[in-house]
Parts: sequence; structure tokens; C-alpha cells
Amino acid sequence: MNTSLLVVLVVAGCEGGKIPAPFGAPITGGTLLVTRDGLRAVVSDPDRDRIVTIDLAQNAVTNEVVLTAGDEPGRLIEDGAGRIHVALRRGGSLLTLVNGEIAARRFVCNEPRGLAWDHTADTVHVACAGGELVTFPAAGGDAVRQVKLESRPPRRDRLGHRARGGRASAPPSYSRSTPRAPSSAAPCRRPCSGSPALVGAAAARSAPVAVAAVARANPAPSTRSPRSRGARSRSPTADSS
Repeated sequence: MNTSLLVVLVVAGCEGGKIPAPFGAPITGGTLLVTRDGLRAVVSDPDRDRIVTIDLAQNAVTNEVVLTAGDEPGRLIEDGAGRIHVALRRGGSLLTLVNGEIAARRFVCNEPRGLAWDHTADTVHVACAGGELVTFPAAGGDAVRQVKLESRPPRRDRLGHRARGGRASAPPSYSRSTPRAPSSAAPCRRPCSGSPALVGAAAARSAPVAVAAVARANPAPSTRSPRSRGARSRSPTADSS
């Protein structure tokens, strides 16, 4: 009975044939840029696959570039000529905007992520999730360089601990001077440390031994008076007389 009900629910849910709406793109950084002149703000909107330009003086949207569904625009930068370069994370391309219009769309790799503008050569470096580093002229054109950066496994020490900050992290070490609780089978022969109960028990066992040793080293003085010692020493003379 329960199996039949489950089959009915599944069939009823699939009858519509509709694809559920996506949950949106993951949150990433570098999607907001204020131009060098301070007049405009350019925003990448990966959820709606668009790029919006806002006039900061008028506080109004002045331009909107609608991209292909699934392009997912991400990080964007500005070069020296005021061109805006955008990495299309799922579109696999570098998008260049001039005055709010698409000037070029160049394929880079499957997953472009980071962008950087080199002012010395007027080029744009694109870093990809797969390790590729591709360089394009900022003004347009094909890639002028492409290298593959191999990922290195994390450094580990001889014990297999993962390295941190260039050095292998070792397990916590314990000093030989770490205090230990005295054993219950032998008296404490040095300053004890540990719980009060253990210390008290050790002191109780060692107290008689310590008292006896002190008594042997420092015998108690005689309690007899000098007169009584003198009388005892003269008693043989008196008897002889």
C-alpha cells in the first residue's frame, strides 16, 4: 500500500515536466567596481547573467548588458583606458566592455576566475581554476601567452603531518619535567605534584621516615640538670670514704 502511494506521488510530480528554478550562483568577490574617475559603479550580476552600470551622481542605472543564460559574470577590473574586463565563470570567456557596450568576447578556459591588469604591458592576466594562466592584450586580440601551473601536493613531514606556513606542524611535545603524580607503591622522594589526595597520601607515608632520620641526625639534649650529674659523679667517692 505504501509503495503504491509512493509511485503515484512520483508520477504526479513528474507529469508537469518542468525543470525547477536554479538556486542561484555561489557568492564570489570582486563583482563590484567603482571606476577611477569615481563617476560610475559597474556590477556583475551572476544570478541574472547581466552587467549593470550605475551613475553615482544621479544614483540611477544608466546601462545594462544582458548576457547568455549561464554565463555567470564574476570578477571585473578596469584598465588604463577605462575598459572594463569581466571573467565569465561558466561562459569560459573574457568579456571586454567599452562605454557600456560589448567590445570583445574572447574564450579563455573552462573556468576563468581571477583577473589582473598589467599596466607595464597593457595586458590582462586571467587565472583559471584548472591552473591555466592566460594573457590577453587589453585593447583586444588573441592570447599572447598561456602557461599551465601545476598544483603541488601539500608538504608533509616524516610523520605525515601537513605543513603550515612552509613548515611541517609537529604534534605537541611534552617536556621531561612535566610533573607526574607520585606512585602509590613508593614514597615521594622529592617535591611532589599532583592531586591533593595523592600528595597527602605520599606525605603521610614519608612522614615517619623523615622524623626518624631527623632524630638520628640531631639527638635531643639531656634533660638532667648539672647538679644531678655532679651528685651522681661524686657518689663513688662518698662510698669509698
